[in-house]
Amino acid sequence: MRHSLLKLDPYDDDGQEAILKDSFLGGSAPCLRSLRLHRVTFPALHKLLLSTNDLVNLCLVNIPFSDYVSPEGMASCLSSLTKLEDLRLGFSPLAFYPDRNQHLPLTRVNLCHLIWLHFGGNTKYLEDFVARINAPLLHVFQMLLIGPVLLNTPQLTEFVDRTKLFKVLDQAELHFHDYDVTIKLLSQKETVDHTILSIHSSLPWSEGSFLSLEQARSSFLSLISSLECLNLTKDEYGPLISQGIVENAYWLELLGPFTAVKYLYLSGEPGLHVARALHKLTWEGVVEVWPALQSVFLEGLQPSEDVVDAIAPFIVRWQLSGHPVTVHSWEGKELVVDVL
Repeated sequence: MRHSLLKLDPYDDDGQEAILKDSFLGGSAPCLRSLRLHRVTFPALHKLLLSTNDLVNLCLVNIPFSDYVSPEGMASCLSSLTKLEDLRLGFSPLAFYPDRNQHLPLTRVNLCHLIWLHFGGNTKYLEDFVARINAPLLHVFQMLLIGPVLLNTPQLTEFVDRTKLFKVLDQAELHFHDYDVTIKLLSQKETVDHTILSIHSSLPWSEGSFLSLEQARSSFLSLISSLECLNLTKDEYGPLISQGIVENAYWLELLGPFTAVKYLYLSGEPGLHVARALHKLTWEGVVEVWPALQSVFLEGLQPSEDVVDAIAPFIVRWQLSGHPVTVHSWEGKELVVDVL
């Protein structure tokens, strides 16, 4: 039987999951190029993938709890997919990853053509999985971390470090949603404008609102410390609801690792919180925060007076310390700030 595309999404209002028998597709699909399974239990998946040598896109979404595949098992499934370009793995929120003491493999599965990797699930699983693969041409790596976030992830750090294109990342976007934060690292260079590394933690504020930032700080400190552009923005819908996270010291602590920032973009509530935190800095503290800073960009042709008033003392102190910092609107118009 010959196939180029196969998509199964049997989920219905009753929450039933499909179960595929070992005989599905006769156990072999050598011409299959794209496979998407959504909430599908398929015990014979490994056997089928061994026959799909031409597979380019593989999407396994909401892998059921009953169909758990270990990281080493998943890597083994991918070992024959030498043409794979797009891999998306997403585990059911109910799935768990047991604590295990494992020996790391002596060799890794080489995914030489993989350019897009999306993972949704437990950080411990991701840590064990990336220890077992190489993806030298990876352009986009998106992580949606569900459940407890590990702040000690040496295998994840090493995986990113050995991925060549992530070494050219120079911009960070911190996007604040109603309940969580996404951090996206990317490049402004035209030749690699699709290179993206992003982390999103699916946790409510009450359980650790800034865990995405904490995860990024701990796993990718070498990347973050060399970024030249930092953009803080917010979901346009709904307020930034947590009041416990807006303390000045906390914002400065979270943003402290971005030591090479030259261009700072502030928008909405996050921008106002950061401006207020900078306002409170001592004269000595001014030169310690973003020592390479050159320009601050405020949202809108006529930025909020609250933001301008909050950022003004920081700019004046910075300039008096011998570091010329200019203020612009996002549209590029230079603004004049002063403290009376």
